[in-house]
Amino acid sequence: MCFPQIRTSPELGRHLVASRNIDEGELILVDSPFVVGPRHFIPAVCCVGCCRKVDHSKTCRRCKWPICSNACQGLRGPASHEDECNILKTVLHACSYCPDHYLMALRCVMLQTQNPEMWRWIEEQFPFAERGKEG
Repeated sequence: MCFPQIRTSPELGRHLVASRNIDEGELILVDSPFVVGPRHFIPAVCCVGCCRKVDHSKTCRRCKWPICSNACQGLRGPASHEDECNILKTVLHACSYCPDHYLMALRCVMLQTQNPEMWRWIEEQFPFAERGKEG
């Protein structure tokens, strides 16, 4: 197993350095996203549960955001749409249109309570709050 080191340099910025030689074709990194949501630069309407492209003909009965079907697996379970639905419902009452990237921001902020360990890791990697206090 290769345990990379995190380094920083003026030329490369923050980067990983291997702790040993790596063979061609060797798997060196497996990663999972900390949040999943629609890509705001793709002009397609996506299901709030699974992010599949939809035509906006079906919506969540509570918050009215688009869904692919009422049986969508992303609408239920841990870290699901249920957790964000009440917030989205409130936001939609405040404005007639909310871009998809609001959903990604909400999901990131919700990590504070849904996955505090991941939230702490993000704060360590990206100390945005500390930068805001300086100014």
